[in-house]
Amino acid sequence: MKRPTLKDLAEMTGFSAATVSRALNDHPRISRKAKNRIIETARKVGYQPNLIARGLREKKSYLIGLIIYDLQNSFHAAVTRSILEEAQYEGYQVIIRSTMDHASGVIEAIEDMRRAGVDGIIITATRLEESSLEDLIKEQFPVVQLMRRLEKNTGVQIVPDGAYGIQMLVTHLLRIGHQKIAMIGGPDDLSTSRTRYEAYYQALQENNVPVDRNLVLKGCAFSYETGYKFCKILLRQVSKPDAIVCADDLIAFGAMQVIDEAGLSIPEDIAVVGFDDCDMSAHPRIQLTSVKYDMKLLAQLAVKSLLEQIDGLIPVHKLIDIVPQLVVRKTCGYLKG
Repeated sequence: MKRPTLKDLAEMTGFSAATVSRALNDHPRISRKAKNRIIETARKVGYQPNLIARGLREKKSYLIGLIIYDLQNSFHAAVTRSILEEAQYEGYQVIIRSTMDHASGVIEAIEDMRRAGVDGIIITATRLEESSLEDLIKEQFPVVQLMRRLEKNTGVQIVPDGAYGIQMLVTHLLRIGHQKIAMIGGPDDLSTSRTRYEAYYQALQENNVPVDRNLVLKGCAFSYETGYKFCKILLRQVSKPDAIVCADDLIAFGAMQVIDEAGLSIPEDIAVVGFDDCDMSAHPRIQLTSVKYDMKLLAQLAVKSLLEQIDGLIPVHKLIDIVPQLVVRKTCGYLKG
């Protein structure tokens, strides 16, 4: 079956091709009645605009790049899904590149996307040479840094408030009676990790709880393997923790496996909390207490900020903090007597 064209749609509705085009692009001078009629007809016949022709007219590719850390990480996968949905809603297609945690991967991905002609780039990769991002900002190329705060106040940065999330977890554990609270975190060379470690120390100090550096273990990745490896180390200590704060849910899952293999109970012997609230955290057999972000809001802000830049509104600096929510489930334990 022949794919309907703009001319076909004009003949079906009785409007000129120019009017149909303006209606589909929500031009303010086209009446709402005409727009509704044209849009409904387009939907019924399966009309799809020719983005290449549209792009040539408007000098846009209607492509945006998305550079992520690793799709195997459930949090990054969820962020990616939300951005794809939001971009498609706005009429854009997305080219995705994963850095697989390689520092050079970001630079290579930026170069490839520029060659592909993207209109702008969203970067969620945690390892990033700041100079590569600064070059884009200086050039006024549309770019949004998502998930990670840069050392310099430059460009558009949308950053979940990880410090507040960790403080909520530690404070909640202290409030329900835990005192020896350990932490298993991610790589110390990532700003995300450093922020969460600092928040852990601060939350203990604010509650007048001594900091035991032996209870703070730093992994090489936000992964199940990190949680598994370092929870074993914690359980070998003479004075075991009664709760473990994990820097993400995957680390928490690894820690929970070790606790189970040791014949201990969660939360009766050791409480465990995570971060990110991935889908598996709510599973009836897991019920992990965690911290979550509004993924849809993250995606909306990222895409909106990028499209504003594509339209020429490029700020010198814009920082947006996303406040997380504490999700209390069974693994944190109950209020003690």
